[in-house]
Amino acid sequence: MASKRKGIFARIAVWAYNLIPIAALFSVVLED
Repeated sequence: MASKRKGIFARIAVWAYNLIPIAALFSVVLED
């Protein structure tokens, strides 16, 4: 069960890591 939770956490971490540059790009576009 603990390993399963760790896998979910790792998946969220990877997803957030991929999403951060996109969010930063959106904030730059919206400010323009």
